[in-house]
Amino acid sequence: MRPILPYLLISLLATPLWAGGGLTLRVQGHRQQGTAHAGTAWANDAAILAFNPGAAPFVRKTQFITGFSLQQTNTAYLGRNLTPDQTLAETATPMYAYALLRPNPDGPLTLGLAVYSPFGGNTRWGETWQGKAVAQTFSVNSVAFQPTASLRLNSRMGVGLGIIFLPGNLQMQRALPLSSPDRSAGSLTLSGSGNGIGANIGWYYRPSHTVAFGLDIRTPINLRIKEGIATFQVPASLRFLYPQTNFQTTLHLPAQATIGATWYPQDALTLLADVSYTLWTRFDSLVVRYETQTTAIHNIKEARAWKNSLSLRIGGEYRANEDLLIRGGAFFAQSPVPDGYVSPELPDANALGVTGGGSYRLHKHIVVDASYQFAFTGSRTASLNAANFGGTYKTNTVTAGIGIAYLL
Repeated sequence: MRPILPYLLISLLATPLWAGGGLTLRVQGHRQQGTAHAGTAWANDAAILAFNPGAAPFVRKTQFITGFSLQQTNTAYLGRNLTPDQTLAETATPMYAYALLRPNPDGPLTLGLAVYSPFGGNTRWGETWQGKAVAQTFSVNSVAFQPTASLRLNSRMGVGLGIIFLPGNLQMQRALPLSSPDRSAGSLTLSGSGNGIGANIGWYYRPSHTVAFGLDIRTPINLRIKEGIATFQVPASLRFLYPQTNFQTTLHLPAQATIGATWYPQDALTLLADVSYTLWTRFDSLVVRYETQTTAIHNIKEARAWKNSLSLRIGGEYRANEDLLIRGGAFFAQSPVPDGYVSPELPDANALGVTGGGSYRLHKHIVVDASYQFAFTGSRTASLNAANFGGTYKTNTVTAGIGIAYLL
């Protein structure tokens, strides 16, 4: 029997609606979200465990932080016949939690545990829209459990390694084109959970008190689903052809490299920039293998042919007074989905976004963080050639959240 706790946590921690830039998520910390998620070279708080484990020894205090967001996404669609549709309204609540421990405040070793959502996406069109045979619902959720050890090599440089244990789940639903005497519609639902493992490797260097640099590398992860359940809703006259069965599939999640720089032009001001390159070419197909096959049930192999993608992020933080910090930022995320492979399952496009946020110290040990993000794509007219389905998509996402930090 599989452990239940990790999959219960997925439903709480990883329910994002839209990612922008494929399935890569950017909801790992409110301080970083306020600066457009630039933070690879910013030894600011315990969320650095996710952004760059090599910088963790330069976070000044043992601390525990957690937070959540409310996220709403809307995708509008205009078909080739000029018929409009849009995704159904939903609110997601992605969460995170970090513990950063300094066993010896003056020693070189830092230990930590990070819990966050690195990949995900959720699109729900409903059961009657014009593309129902291609996609009605598509959802990928994941949670990373990352124990981490970091070492300060000297007063300017650190390295770190986190091992990522990634439980996740997949759910897909689409209509079935059926020929039955009562002309009833049918549907296929695939639902399953699995695990993957990877690593998060970081390097941090601060040559002077005014500048710092960081490099973070994440290894690829294969999320293997071995005992998924395929359920067919069909008229009674066709049920013998569509029995419930198990399936197997693997989601090939990408490696990613991020370089970052932080500049401290004055004591009250911090400026940040990150560049990320994500190797999405691993996600070249979706293959589903059924345990039971009939004349009507056949294995699925659908080409994805995603491309490697780039994201650029800039942000800043200003200390207004001893208790108040203010942040802002902007980003560009390139879509990995090429023309000819744009599916309503994930109608991705190049995204732009603006962010803001702040922190307020309630007590010498307690800080409250908040952030806001608005991301949007331009209209993208594209098709899914294999299904002869296309149209124009336009997406926007609003994310706002709050968190709390306890500093020892």
